[in-house]
Amino acid sequence: MTYEKQPVRGFQSSMEMPLQMGLNKINPDSVFLVWPDNSFQQIILKKDSLLQEIRYKPGLPAFDYSMLNRFYTNDSPVWEDITRQTDLLYRHEENPFIEFDREPLMPFMVSGKGLHWQWLI
Repeated sequence: MTYEKQPVRGFQSSMEMPLQMGLNKINPDSVFLVWPDNSFQQIILKKDSLLQEIRYKPGLPAFDYSMLNRFYTNDSPVWEDITRQTDLLYRHEENPFIEFDREPLMPFMVSGKGLHWQWLI
């Protein structure tokens, strides 16, 4: 399982929030936590506590992402398209919104990437 914490809210703002993971019937004894600087640490999970606080410590070893390849083989798909099975045929289309029309003092557009930039050229 992979969880990513991105405490971003709105335009140039942030809010601290806890990262919560539900494991259901899975009972691991430990987990690996990879920090944004690609350092990692092994966390031994406490069996008697549902809440565990973890803080970053400088000087941790670098995480080797090549070790993840042993979990995947060429014949096992990492991604499977189940659109037709679920019968949810949906296609997202962006609205043509140019933020500079409403906020002309913004240094750059932050609401989206891709087609919005083409409209400004």
